[in-house]
Amino acid sequence: MTIARTFISRTIFCMVLLFTANNISIAQDRDIPFAQDADNDPQVVLDMLRGGNGRMLYLMCDETVRSAISVEQLSSLWEGLESQMGVYRSNGEWHDLDGIPGGKWCNLSFGNGKAALVIVYGTGGKIAGLQIAPPLPEPVENISDIYRLADGWEEKVLSVHTGRFSMPGKLTLPSSSVESGEIAGIPVLIMVHGSGPNDMDETLGPNRMFKELAAALSHKGIAVLRYDKRTYTYGEDTFANPSAPTVEEECTDDALSAALLADSLGFRKIFIAGHSLGAGMAPYIAAQGKRLIDGIIMLAAPASTMRETIEHQLETLSGFNPPEELDKMRRAFDDIPQCYIDGVDYDKSAVIAGLCKEQYPMLLLQGERDYQVLPEELGLWKAWVDEAGGNANATFISYPGLNHIFHEGEGEPSPAEYAVQGRIPAKVIDDIAGFILAMP
Repeated sequence: MTIARTFISRTIFCMVLLFTANNISIAQDRDIPFAQDADNDPQVVLDMLRGGNGRMLYLMCDETVRSAISVEQLSSLWEGLESQMGVYRSNGEWHDLDGIPGGKWCNLSFGNGKAALVIVYGTGGKIAGLQIAPPLPEPVENISDIYRLADGWEEKVLSVHTGRFSMPGKLTLPSSSVESGEIAGIPVLIMVHGSGPNDMDETLGPNRMFKELAAALSHKGIAVLRYDKRTYTYGEDTFANPSAPTVEEECTDDALSAALLADSLGFRKIFIAGHSLGAGMAPYIAAQGKRLIDGIIMLAAPASTMRETIEHQLETLSGFNPPEELDKMRRAFDDIPQCYIDGVDYDKSAVIAGLCKEQYPMLLLQGERDYQVLPEELGLWKAWVDEAGGNANATFISYPGLNHIFHEGEGEPSPAEYAVQGRIPAKVIDDIAGFILAMP
C-alpha cells in the first residue's frame, strides 16, 4: 500500500464478518464470493444458536470460519449472550445487508435490551460471517422519497475546475432559473466531503448523504452544489508529490473553486457545508474565501487532532475488530506524511478567533451517537468561540440519537448501521435551512 493510498482510502467501512475466538468480530481484507441459495434461511441459524446446536452450526460454516472458532464456543454463545442481555424475547424482520452480498440481519429483543444478528452467506451457501452487534435502525421505507426534488427543480450537470483538475458535479436549482438565468435570489450550499475518495453524493452503503441533503433543501428553496472529490476522480494523481500530499490538494482548494464557480453563475449568497473532515476544514476554507462565502455549516466537525480522532475511533472499533486489524489501522495512520497531518491540524482556535472577530456566521451540528467524531468535540468548538469573545452568529446544536451521518439509531453505535438505509430527520433539515434563509 502506498502512502497516498493509505490516507485517501476508507479505514472502516468495507467490511466482511467472521468468527474469532474472542466472541465475534469484523475483518476487512477477506473477499467472499456469494452463491445464491434458496436454502439460506437465517432463521435456521438463529434457532440453532438459541438451541446451543454448535456442532450443526459449525458444519454450516466455511473453512475460514471453522478455523477461527470451535464447536464449544458456538454452543455456548447464546448462553453467554443471555447472561448479558437477559432472557430472549423475539426477533424482528430479516433484512438484506446492503453493500455486502449474501448479508442478512435482524434485531433481537432481550429482557435487558436489543442486539442485532448479522449473517453473511458465501460460496455454496456456507456461513462466511456472523456477528452479534448493537441494534440496527430499521430500514427506511419509500426510499425514492428521500431523493425526490421539489416540484419544478432539476439537477444541472457541471464540473468544478481547479488548475488541470476537473471534478464532475451537479447543481440542484429551479428549472425556471435555468431557463431564465436568474439565480441571484437563490442561496446555494456547497457540500465538502469527509475523508476518503468520496463521490458527489458521499455514498456510504445504501446512504447518499449529500444527495439526500440536496433533495431535502430543494423543498426549502435552497440550491445545492456537490461534486466528486478529487481523490475519487484522480486517485494518487491528485497530488503533485504523492509522498507529500496536502489537505489543500485533497479538500480545500476544490471547495474554494466551487465557491468561485457559484459566484460566476450569479449566486449572491454562498454557503459551505462540510461533513467530518470537510467540517473540520470549513473554518479554514471560510478564512481563505470570506469575500465569497457568507457562512459555514459544520456537520460532525472534529476539533481534536487527527491522531486523537483516530484513537477515539479505534477505541470504539476494538469491540468489532481483532487486535491485529487495529494495529494495521494504526500503522496506516503512522504512514501518513506529517505535512498532511499538519494541514488537518491547523490552528483551529486561532482561525475561529479570526472569524469570531468579524461575527462570521457558522452553524455547528453534532449527533450524540457519533463514534467517529465524539459529541464532546462540539464543546471544544464552543469553548474556542467563547475564548474569542463570543459570536452572536454562531449556533451549536446537538441531536440525541443521531450518528455520524445524522441518521437515527439506538444503543451503542457500530459500523454495521451504515449498511442500513436511513433518513436525515426533518429537524436537521429545518435547522440547516433556517440558518441559511435567515441570512439577510
